[in-house]
Amino acid sequence: MSECLQFDVTNIWEYKQSRIAAAAALRSLVTFPAPSKTCLITPLTVQLYTTRMNTYLTSLAALNNQYYTTSMGAAASTYVLSLISSFAKSGVGVSLFDHSWRQSSIIAKIPSTVAWAPVTILGAHMDSVNLSSSSSGLGALRYDGDGSGTVSLIEIFRVLRANASASIELHCSGKKAGLLGSQDIAAAYDADGVKVKAFMGLDMTAYFKPGSVEVIELEGDYIDARLNS
Repeated sequence: MSECLQFDVTNIWEYKQSRIAAAAALRSLVTFPAPSKTCLITPLTVQLYTTRMNTYLTSLAALNNQYYTTSMGAAASTYVLSLISSFAKSGVGVSLFDHSWRQSSIIAKIPSTVAWAPVTILGAHMDSVNLSSSSSGLGALRYDGDGSGTVSLIEIFRVLRANASASIELHCSGKKAGLLGSQDIAAAYDADGVKVKAFMGLDMTAYFKPGSVEVIELEGDYIDARLNS
């Protein structure tokens, strides 16, 4: 089941309006060639281990309220940062992206061998919310949404950091309160002139109903249909 995404544009409405025309112009310049690197990707998939992801998720779930304003939400950032940093090799940048609230985002950058190559971003949201009591309620880490996407991202980074030559970034950010974390980063990247080729978010990557057919769902809202294709 898809969830409805709501953007909190309180602080960036005027900025977003000023960028609509520029975004439309840039969109027309982007092309997405047919996938051609299967022979390179397939050998990497055997290096991904669900046992590792289960271990990451157990530790992450011990921080049982990861709402973006809480101390545990901030601790989740630190934990994810420490894991990704432990896998990074020379030349790979891993850092916190601070916001005006307690939970930071994490950005890991695998540089390209080609200078100024456009960036491909893989992302997941690590914040969660207990709808009964968002800031003090327990059990606000939902294992699947999106603890599963977060640990998938960590494990993907562990494999890619030793094998990728393209310009790839991994972002772990905030979503539940209105995509505040990702909007902060997007605005900063736009201001800095960062060229982003594509973004794929990983959300609810673990669970499917027993007895049902396992599927991968591609969202259609606010996404270039050519990229989905």
